[in-house]
Amino acid sequence: MGKPTEEQRPVIENASANNMVIAAPGSGKSFTMIEAVISILKKYPYARIGMVTFTRAATNALAAKLQKRLSKKDLDRVLVDTFHGLVKKQLDMIRWPGKMLIGPAQRSVIHRALKESGVTMKFAEAEFVIDAIGREMDTDVISVRHNRQQIHLFNTYQALCQKDHVADLNALSKFVVGQMHSGKMRTLDLTHLIVDEVQDTDSIQFSWIALHTRAGVYTSIVGDDDQAIYSFRSSGGVKIFQQFEKHFRPNIFYLNTCFRCEPEILEVAGALIGKNVYRYAKELRSAKKGGGKVTFRSYVDMEEQIQGILSLINQDPHGWAILSRNNAHLDELESLIEQPVIRYGGKSFWDEKETSDVLSLMAFFRQSNDPRLMKRVLALFGEQESVLDEVALSMRGRKVTFGDLAIPEDSSLETKHYIQTSCALPRKVLIKLR
Repeated sequence: MGKPTEEQRPVIENASANNMVIAAPGSGKSFTMIEAVISILKKYPYARIGMVTFTRAATNALAAKLQKRLSKKDLDRVLVDTFHGLVKKQLDMIRWPGKMLIGPAQRSVIHRALKESGVTMKFAEAEFVIDAIGREMDTDVISVRHNRQQIHLFNTYQALCQKDHVADLNALSKFVVGQMHSGKMRTLDLTHLIVDEVQDTDSIQFSWIALHTRAGVYTSIVGDDDQAIYSFRSSGGVKIFQQFEKHFRPNIFYLNTCFRCEPEILEVAGALIGKNVYRYAKELRSAKKGGGKVTFRSYVDMEEQIQGILSLINQDPHGWAILSRNNAHLDELESLIEQPVIRYGGKSFWDEKETSDVLSLMAFFRQSNDPRLMKRVLALFGEQESVLDEVALSMRGRKVTFGDLAIPEDSSLETKHYIQTSCALPRKVLIKLR
């Protein structure tokens, strides 16, 4: 894209104000944001701009585009990061002494919370519930009712985090927002803030945006309420736009021209999303000349759908792509497709629970004096919290490795078997593991 369009130009020219940019898919959103940054830097020599994205991949892509357009001097005045990345920067500024809880370490604490609380729930559901409750902050953005069992599980999880002096990203984000709200922490040193894919923000993140806006930072939120697909992760969707409009009375701009899709695709998409009454009305237009057709196929169940997809692939082996909101469906399809495929998105093999559990076990062989790793490994065996605390206290007090300890009598059979097995490993094997 060369020059800004008639729709994009007002956004760029009015960047030093509070703005709400509702951008259709493929409407040149990234181009418009970058042009706005360039315009701000030219007009205001002391401006400092923050750009917020939702994924690390989006952050890297946006930063790479800015590097091509800005001098080193101007680039130093632009801060590009995810919400969690910016929260971490604020925590570093106050030298927060705790440890961040993410990945396998967080999954281990969830396992322990399930065991300690006595709640009967599958791990995936427990993980979802703890994340959902942890994201709640502003009931005007998102409000979900949770039952007593779910709340008890969350409170147990929080108690374990406090005992271990750790905190997950939701808790840390709430802490930062609370500190800014009370005046104990300053907002980031910015003059302008541009938030991409704002429909995906949750109530904590919206509070973070609002606090910066109230502090005098010119804020432009950019996104599309029709592309809000993360409600399962407590995103606010259209409510984010409504709350921002209500509290800050921003300029409202629409980018309705799609440079990505043929009009045939856009027409069908528009007919579907137009059924939603809780949205900002917009007139979608395609910049393409047109061509091709959209075909709907209906199937009775998932098995019939999978067979239908395989049949379509056989008819056209070289011109297809499969999209799904469920990785499990894609995994099943991939196992049945005979030809090589290119995977895009989804979890890494190393992020899977079973893989990370094995890595934690191997890491503990190497660092058997680490109480945190000890808790993570023994939690896999469903060990009681009282046993974990007793062992951790002994390890810290005597400064010995796990294998040198006398295991408490009330330890589980699985833990005792693990001790016997690990201590019986040949010396050569232990040396290799270390």
